[in-house]
Amino acid sequence: MAEIYRQFGQEWQGLDWSDQALIDMYNAESYGVLTVDERKNGYFVGKQWLGVTVSMWNEDISKGYLTRSELYRDPRLPEWLLDRVLK
Repeated sequence: MAEIYRQFGQEWQGLDWSDQALIDMYNAESYGVLTVDERKNGYFVGKQWLGVTVSMWNEDISKGYLTRSELYRDPRLPEWLLDRVLK
């Protein structure tokens, strides 16, 4: 998922994409140990934007503005991710 988070957070400048940032996110998600500013950690930011984007997709699909097949045709989106988030 780290690469997916990077893809969704790449537009933001000044984020930390280091291995330590990934470890910090893992520790926060797994053990509740938050040792960094989530606004500077690229993985946290990417995860938040992934969540916003998936919510938007689901809303647009339900209103008929977007189809699932359109998302599956996008080469930037892995099929396993779409299978996981589009229910």
